[in-house]
Amino acid sequence: MKYFNYDSFKDFTFISQLKSLKHSDNIFCVTTKANLEDNKYDSNIFKIGKNSRKFTSSDKDTSFFELEDKDLLITRNFEKDSENKEKTSFYRLPIDGGEAQFEFEVGLNSCKILFELEDSFIMSYEFNRHDEIYKITEEKKNKDVEVFTELPFFANEEGFCDKKRTRLVRYFPAINKYDILTDEFSNIFYVDMSTDKSKLLFVKNSYENVMGLYDELVEYDLKSGNSNVILKNYMISSAKYFNDEIIILATDSKLHGLNQDSDLFVVRDGKAIKLNSENYCFFNSIGTDLKYSSGSQIEKTDDYMYFVVLNGYGSSILRMDRSYNFDKILDTNYSINMISAKNDDLYYVMITDDCGQEVYKLNSGKMTDFNSHDFCISKKDKFNYTNDGNELTGWVIYPKDYDPNKKYPGILSVHGGPKTVYGDVLFHENELFSSLGYFVFYTNPRGSDGYGNEFMDIRGKYGDVDYSDLMKFTDIVMEKYPIEKLGYTGGSYGGFMANWMMTHTDRFDCIVSQRSISNWISFSLISDIGYYFGTDQNHTDTVFDYDKLWEKSPLKYANNAHTPCLFIHSTEDYRCPISEGIQMFQALKLNNTESRFVMFRGENHELSRSGKPKNRVRRLKEICDWFEIHLR
Repeated sequence: MKYFNYDSFKDFTFISQLKSLKHSDNIFCVTTKANLEDNKYDSNIFKIGKNSRKFTSSDKDTSFFELEDKDLLITRNFEKDSENKEKTSFYRLPIDGGEAQFEFEVGLNSCKILFELEDSFIMSYEFNRHDEIYKITEEKKNKDVEVFTELPFFANEEGFCDKKRTRLVRYFPAINKYDILTDEFSNIFYVDMSTDKSKLLFVKNSYENVMGLYDELVEYDLKSGNSNVILKNYMISSAKYFNDEIIILATDSKLHGLNQDSDLFVVRDGKAIKLNSENYCFFNSIGTDLKYSSGSQIEKTDDYMYFVVLNGYGSSILRMDRSYNFDKILDTNYSINMISAKNDDLYYVMITDDCGQEVYKLNSGKMTDFNSHDFCISKKDKFNYTNDGNELTGWVIYPKDYDPNKKYPGILSVHGGPKTVYGDVLFHENELFSSLGYFVFYTNPRGSDGYGNEFMDIRGKYGDVDYSDLMKFTDIVMEKYPIEKLGYTGGSYGGFMANWMMTHTDRFDCIVSQRSISNWISFSLISDIGYYFGTDQNHTDTVFDYDKLWEKSPLKYANNAHTPCLFIHSTEDYRCPISEGIQMFQALKLNNTESRFVMFRGENHELSRSGKPKNRVRRLKEICDWFEIHLR
């Protein structure tokens, strides 16, 4: 058996885009591994089942589309000149094996095939209205200049997005022509096609100045080219044809704000009629650093729709039949990342408490063996506790070679979100801390996902009820386990709580604050989501309610901070911009509090999960070195 090290994530295979093909009996996915030597990630298409094997070897294939003749189409833009971004090349990959052969090229940027028709394909593509402006003005492209006039003008992981939209196009390969189906001001999401292939269903968000929060549900007639808005005033996260009706997953956010759990609705005569009487937390937000990309969490067949849902800290698969009855066909304490359905068969990708991602078939067991390693998985306790009348769950991971007669340092880890959740899943970072001789403990305070709207809704209560839950949990752990020095680490929301902790308690011997929020005023006016998320989470009407935003800002209390703090931030983190960490760092320096700031150039909010492999290793070393200095 071997213990986890800084770079152990490189030994794991990450799974995405799981698909059971409709026109053959094959199951495919994309597998990704961290390539530490070349400081990148290698992705290939993989065939699952009998004669399982890697189906491509380019190390750059991240998606595929199933043709009705059973072959696959893959995108190979990386083979083109890097300057020629306004073209997307597609290659045919024979389902029985063989080399990918060039099929056609579309003169549009980043095309993705969504549906196949008899003579054409429905695709999405990235449209940049700046390019149109350049054509009719004397303004010229200059890679050193960014111009923006909209909100948002940048987005985490995407970069600058001013005047950029996702549009739909119908491409006719026989004549190499395309028709653009949607306008230049609308972003298009969640596209579906009717069974008879006569209509498209999609969600549209249209704006010219400031992006609104609520979407429009649109039906598009492929024969006439006419579109019809059939529903407004909902935040929609899925739209599909099912049972000869339109089913959406959406919320109006009226009772519990932007993080309010979505419900299932059938849309009839311009009205949304709720289908589920029980509250479900749709989608899986269980945190881990042992996955890389994603796949579908909503699937449908002729007879059923399937959904991944959260139940506290575990995930389940929910099934809805044609009479709109619901039943949970799989209930786990683990993390189901994606599903794929065909006829009566359902496949899913899951991470357990002792194994990375694998593919499973419902009622049949595990189908792959990507992540069977001889790693030593740490001993872990799980227990319930109460605070303010709420029952919560906490976990404690023991240090390597635990001796009950010795004292050990401990680390409280707080998740992001706050609408995410910790669960019974393998987590590389926590296993690393354990292998280095630390107790690691974590919980799901109020604000976390999976426990319902009332539990989740901490608008205006940041640093209040959540802080109380975390400190109560810390008290219990310190009483039950031989911990003598105490550290804290957390990112995003956990980074906000790091800044709040250092300004409201001296309980910790050191703190690591990652991709944090320190000032709700600046966050609300800088973050890609700040102009609506900052106000929503602080229960203010506008971003100009400075008194209320400042009251909940850790920076206001920085003169109280005496705990040594390591700040970790990335230059292209537009979710929690680097200025948030810098403000707190400078305040601590002026307060003569020991602090260190580590900046990662070119990384974004996802550094710990999908950052460049060498940067992920350096981040972990910085954290562990900080703990080593202050907790030993």
